[in-house]
Amino acid sequence: MAFRFTNINVTYDQNDEVLYYSIQVDNSSGNNDGAINASLTFKPEELDLSEVTNKAKEKLAKLASEK
Repeated sequence: MAFRFTNINVTYDQNDEVLYYSIQVDNSSGNNDGAINASLTFKPEELDLSEVTNKAKEKLAKLASEK
């Protein structure tokens, strides 16, 4: 079964530590085909996305500094 990631959210605490990752997926082909949606939640120790979140922070900081 094919699927796509439609949204990934990272929730932080007040100390900028990751509390959890929330990932939404669906099986849509993009043609209003009645897709089934699912939400997955992972604690940082269950799924290590630290490299991705660090790259995202770097990219956003760079873009902000260019404004």
